[in-house]
Amino acid sequence: MLRMILAKECQALLQSPSAWAMLALLQVLLAAVFLMQIDAFMQLKPQLAALAQPPGITEIIIRPLYSNAAVLLLLLTPLLTMRGIAEEKRQHSLTLLLAAPVSSHVIILAKFLALWGWSGISVVLTSLMSFSLLLAGRLDVGLWLANVLGLGLLSAAFCALGLAMSSRFRHPVSAALTSFAVLLPLWLLDGFNQSRPRPDPVLDYLAMPGHWQRLQSGLLDSGDISYFLLFTLLCLGAAIRSFEWQRLNP
Repeated sequence: MLRMILAKECQALLQSPSAWAMLALLQVLLAAVFLMQIDAFMQLKPQLAALAQPPGITEIIIRPLYSNAAVLLLLLTPLLTMRGIAEEKRQHSLTLLLAAPVSSHVIILAKFLALWGWSGISVVLTSLMSFSLLLAGRLDVGLWLANVLGLGLLSAAFCALGLAMSSRFRHPVSAALTSFAVLLPLWLLDGFNQSRPRPDPVLDYLAMPGHWQRLQSGLLDSGDISYFLLFTLLCLGAAIRSFEWQRLNP
């Protein structure tokens, strides 16, 4: 049953012009960033040659590319996920889904996997862009893979939160705005906390950028990975609970 619902959700995304438009916009912007970083590297190349241990193309081109990809996903993912459940409420098709002999866990998981898979296309395309640099030089494969892993975990957290918000609102726009309202403070919290005379360790743990930046630098810490996994599971749990409540209170 999971496979059937997942196939239905994937088909809905494939037929959605807005999903394709967001994917295209994301890749155009990332391609522009990629070319600008290559240009910056070429201008710095004579200066780097004079250094004993100069940074390579992974540090100068790939890390900024993934940093920009993370910010763009933060901005675009709520627009992708806002229709996950809220659109079905608006079109009055949720009643059929609620009455289906399928557990809420399966329905929410299928919707999440479809959204994460669509978001994962951008991660794959970004990785192919960076992988193309092998034609011109050497990559730090470990650092590159750490960036791929970090962006994948980050996109999963964004998708799960967007789906949780979509399960609570009737209108997709309300779901998207609420997702932004949650994600932006979590993203800006790191800068606010670091500006304090004594950074709060609780705020430091809650802030997303610190965990993302450590993964991006190649530090595969179990605490950072567990943060994204826990965040994703909590959001999916909230979506399941909201879906169950609607089943009991149609």
